[in-house]
Amino acid sequence: FLKKLDSLKYTSIVALFAVVYLCIIVIYYYHPIQDSAEIEYFTVSSSIFGHLPVFVFSFTCHQNIFSVYNELRDNSRRSITRVICLSIGSSAFIYEGIAILGYLSFGKNVLSNVIMEYSSSYFVAGGRLAMVILVVFSYPLQAHPCRASLDKVLGKEKAERSVFKYFAMTTTILILSYIVAITVTKLDVILSFVGSTGSTTISFILPGLFYYKIHEQDPWRPGKIMAVVLSVYGLLIMAFCLTFNIMRITSH
Repeated sequence: FLKKLDSLKYTSIVALFAVVYLCIIVIYYYHPIQDSAEIEYFTVSSSIFGHLPVFVFSFTCHQNIFSVYNELRDNSRRSITRVICLSIGSSAFIYEGIAILGYLSFGKNVLSNVIMEYSSSYFVAGGRLAMVILVVFSYPLQAHPCRASLDKVLGKEKAERSVFKYFAMTTTILILSYIVAITVTKLDVILSFVGSTGSTTISFILPGLFYYKIHEQDPWRPGKIMAVVLSVYGLLIMAFCLTFNIMRITSH
């Protein structure tokens, strides 16, 4: 219910400690699998369309960039570029580390939630608790732009936001999210669908369209061409991945 991302800085610190704890678990329990047949260092199959949306989703933070930019003390181009590079770089390092160690430990049949692979212990139970804390404290970072977008769609331009409307939108988002959470049992399924639709739109389609719209009257230079290519690429990714995930669900 807080109105600024800056209000989430303390909970975000706790979430970061939860991430560190999860990394420690994966590193501590790392043991190379003995059956080499379970490890495929390179393979090409249609299942990539099921995993690619999750990859796209993991790096989708564009929806918060305007709020972050507006709340930075130094929001110069150099500063915001440093923030973006540090955020994406650290995320990529953590993702790759956990993914590689988890895969080498359990092989190609590793669960989408690698923490569930480990034997029960207080140490692992703490990791599961850390994951809960991570999700709980990360949720407001997604609810904040969702509420802002919903307010723009439903509200009138330059109209003052009412307190009732603010709390009503937030409560509705919370209830709908809870319904999805208790309905879906497989984490990779929901991430695949979100990655195929929302993340692809935010990461590829809209940035390309915005750039094209801004430079619509300009000559066709490399930047404008790449913007169109990016949008088309996003549409193709959405079509292929969404179709694959729907077929995967209906076939079970």
